[in-house]
Amino acid sequence: MIKDFSEQLGKKLVLKSLLINIQDIKYIYCEDYICTVFYLDKKISVAKKLCKFETEFEGLGFFRINRAVLINLYHIAEFDVTKKEIILTGGNVLSVSRRKLSEMKKKLLCSV
Repeated sequence: MIKDFSEQLGKKLVLKSLLINIQDIKYIYCEDYICTVFYLDKKISVAKKLCKFETEFEGLGFFRINRAVLINLYHIAEFDVTKKEIILTGGNVLSVSRRKLSEMKKKLLCSV
């Protein structure tokens, strides 16, 4: 879908003394104040609210698709509007909430 990582290049995230390139992050899933960052083929869990990540990554190609998931728009492989699902590179399937669906469509249409 979106292929230009230029706004994410050179930006890094420090988690538990790990330095992660932002463009490598596929999505962040949060459950009970524990966020799991999925990047490359790895994951790391941290005690941080999802809204903090959302603020930190504002303007860098990330979008909150439901209460628990923040995705990197650059890792979207497919978007099925009828099923309200996003398939990321690597095959992860994530659900888009009904309330975020129209905003998600706009984000993807603007970036084409």
